[in-house]
Amino acid sequence: MHFENIMNRLFLSLGVNNSAQFCELIGVNRSVFSNWKTRGKIPYEEIISLCNKFEISSDYIFFDRKNTLHMDLQYTLKGRLYTKTKDSSLKYFQSELLLLHDVLSSNILFGSKNELVNFIQNYKTNVLDQLIISNKTKDNVSSFIYELTDEEFEYLQKNKDEFLLIMFEFRNWANKLFTFHNL
Repeated sequence: MHFENIMNRLFLSLGVNNSAQFCELIGVNRSVFSNWKTRGKIPYEEIISLCNKFEISSDYIFFDRKNTLHMDLQYTLKGRLYTKTKDSSLKYFQSELLLLHDVLSSNILFGSKNELVNFIQNYKTNVLDQLIISNKTKDNVSSFIYELTDEEFEYLQKNKDEFLLIMFEFRNWANKLFTFHNL
């Protein structure tokens, strides 16, 4: 097991961009992380605790085991969505999840990424959600859709119900992450 590979997968899954954010999230000094890195010491206890807290597969973090496209999508999408909002707050991330969940909840089958993006850009919400879902949110979700591979987009189309469950899990994950970032 390589320290760098494990930490990269963990950072991606947690939506953190660097060791400073990671240290803040787990409550350790940066010098502790630097020491781990220098010695190649994998902080198993901390990683397992985070995996349990954020419902992340420890098999993925430690061994890069992705059994199915479903698991691959789950980890990839979390990282991609969060990366889209790295310059903004997790509140925007939550609104993006809300928009994506609402769009996927519709009974519309989209023939292409362009059709889905057009639907997103013209999506009308109720007055309460309008305060949360801005044009920036729509642009970030649209960008995310365009970055999907053809295989991921096809999977999304064929497995909407399963994907909605993933979105529900993402929203719970985002709420937990938002809580930890604001402690």
